[in-house]
Amino acid sequence: MRSWWTTALFSLMLLMANASPVQAESYGDGFVNYWKKSFAKQDGIVLGTLGFGTLCILVLLSSGNWGKGKT
Repeated sequence: MRSWWTTALFSLMLLMANASPVQAESYGDGFVNYWKKSFAKQDGIVLGTLGFGTLCILVLLSSGNWGKGKT
C-alpha cells in the first residue's frame, strides 16, 4: 500500500516542478477569483450557517476518544 502512495506523491511533485511559473500563477489567480465570486454571491446567513456548522463539526471530532487507550 505504501508503494502506490509514494509513487503518486512523486508523480505529483514532478508535475508541479514541470509547470511554468506563468501557468502556476494563472491557475492560482483563477482559483482565488472563483472562490471570491462564489462567496460574494452568498448572503451572511448562508456563510454564518456554514461557519457555525464547521465549528460544531470540529468540536465534535476533536472531543472524541480515539486513540486514548481506554482500559
